Amino acid sequence: MHAGRLLARLPKEPLAAFRLLFLIFSLLSAAALLPRLLLEPTVSGWRHAAALVGLGYLCWWWVQGYRRDRFHLPGDIVEFLALATVTLAVSDPQAVLGAFYIALNFRSSYGSAARAVGGAAVYAVVFVIGGVPSAVPIDTQIASSVGFLLIGLIVHLLAATLLRQAKAQAR
Repeated sequence: MHAGRLLARLPKEPLAAFRLLFLIFSLLSAAALLPRLLLEPTVSGWRHAAALVGLGYLCWWWVQGYRRDRFHLPGDIVEFLALATVTLAVSDPQAVLGAFYIALNFRSSYGSAARAVGGAAVYAVVFVIGGVPSAVPIDTQIASSVGFLLIGLIVHLLAATLLRQAKAQAR
């Protein structure tokens, strides 16, 4: 399909288009993790299986949230457990950083500022927990954690601005 036609099919509202693009990026980054999860030599079979189930849940959850235009808190708890299974299934959790940052961009565009920053904090905690067994340097853990929090807040502010703009144009 021609790129122009694909762009023409995006939602007209900027926030909806942003969310759809980052949903697509999140799903693609999750798919890119599959080889790493399947071929990780230092992880036991049950951790491979848990990570694959967790990754499948994440993809399903993100699509459901996009379709409903919101995410329910109980599902968020399972999302964070799924993120942990993925992080603990790789010998170097830095391998999941890109996918986590992309997913966080998508997820932070929903809900309140507190929920966006709280979600970013959970992403940071999951990364730090995953980094303990693999001895990720503390400075990397701190820098990544600060990055998660800043991305969560910045994207939430962007989404809130786009939402206000859409409401103002609708008047």
